[in-house]
Amino acid sequence: MTEEVTALSAGIFAHASRMLRPYDPARADALLARARAAWTYLARTADVKAARTRFMYPALQLYLATGETGYHTLFKASAQAIVAGTGAWPEQYLPGNSSASAQTAHFSSYLPAARQAGRRVPGGSAQGARPPLRR
Repeated sequence: MTEEVTALSAGIFAHASRMLRPYDPARADALLARARAAWTYLARTADVKAARTRFMYPALQLYLATGETGYHTLFKASAQAIVAGTGAWPEQYLPGNSSASAQTAHFSSYLPAARQAGRRVPGGSAQGARPPLRR
């Protein structure tokens, strides 16, 4: 299995865990355990602190599923570099450009959570500049 598939799987398992938790807590726990196992493997075999889209999505979903700040820190660092910053091709967020590796789905789950917590989220201004994420 590739690093990218493992990272995506970790994110999908954590995301599914969050969605199922109100209806089937036991299944949600099992999915979260799979997400953690995939992330643990990634942490041993890859540089998960690198600003890479493939790590941004699972870090976000694990943060939202667990509330653990380590995942939040990793997500914010990647989002700052890739979404709010300019990134380096293909690790860029270019809305509408499906060739760029960062897509809205990689961080859209964060927007409602951040707004609910009163944090400012990245967005464009009239000039197209993106404000930095708060830390």
